[in-house]
Amino acid sequence: MKYWIQKTNGLITRSGFGEKPVEAEYETNIHKYSIDDCYLQGTEFQILIWKAITSIDVGKTVSYRDLVSIVGRGSAQAAGTACAKNKILVIIPCHRVVGKKNKLAFSGGPDIKRELLRLEGIKI
Repeated sequence: MKYWIQKTNGLITRSGFGEKPVEAEYETNIHKYSIDDCYLQGTEFQILIWKAITSIDVGKTVSYRDLVSIVGRGSAQAAGTACAKNKILVIIPCHRVVGKKNKLAFSGGPDIKRELLRLEGIKI
């Protein structure tokens, strides 16, 4: 799976999978980046959720409900909306957040989410 990143003033502003936008570049070692390398543009709650997501270990998943318990506020639906607004999919691994009964909603599509989880050793 190909990853791409887009930078503005040295900070990652978008990332994704598959075909890259013209202004982006392919990246082979995405693990060298952290949330500190990113320009986060969102509400206070969204940024709180995104930062919490970066603490989910590789090969683990949490539910949207678990995620709001971690941050101590909001609803599962609001956490889902925050995930949907994540423009830095490669750095903020929203694919590790699953719905009830392992529902696979993902802005990149459920097939990409399933593949990312599979690469981390999770079968859903």
